[in-house]
Amino acid sequence: MTSANPTGGFRITGRLVLAITVLFFVVIAAVNALMATLAIRTFGGVDAENAYREGITFARELRAAEVQNALGWKVDVTVSPLVARGLPIEVTIRDRDGNIVPAAEVTVVFQHPTFRRYDASVKLEHAGVGMYRGIAPVGPGKWNLLTDIHRGGERVFRSRNLVVVK
Repeated sequence: MTSANPTGGFRITGRLVLAITVLFFVVIAAVNALMATLAIRTFGGVDAENAYREGITFARELRAAEVQNALGWKVDVTVSPLVARGLPIEVTIRDRDGNIVPAAEVTVVFQHPTFRRYDASVKLEHAGVGMYRGIAPVGPGKWNLLTDIHRGGERVFRSRNLVVVK
């Protein structure tokens, strides 16, 4: 038995409903794939516990960087091969004329790129004029090395470097 539409108008059939349903889910999947791809490509991987406070301190950090550049210090950070107790590290500080800079407090922080619980902070010991040494309790891998130098309780130098420990 065939059923004809006596008015000759538009008819909704089972095939049409199936096609609309499949097309709906294809569009949803395509939009999801596009959004996921854009999110992965544009996210730098940096997160902040309190982005608002970090945004407020940005101007202060900018001024500190200008002061640091005016000092003209050259800070050499030497990382020795890994030993049983950790990673030996040595920092030497010189001014723009190559003279040793005495009397500073040097702290290094090894920041793990993915797990904060692996981060290690070490206050280096004075080991001669302008030289500071210590051993960081870190293992092999890639680390972000943050070097801070303080004088009179105020930070006067900061550098960030990538270190590969083997």
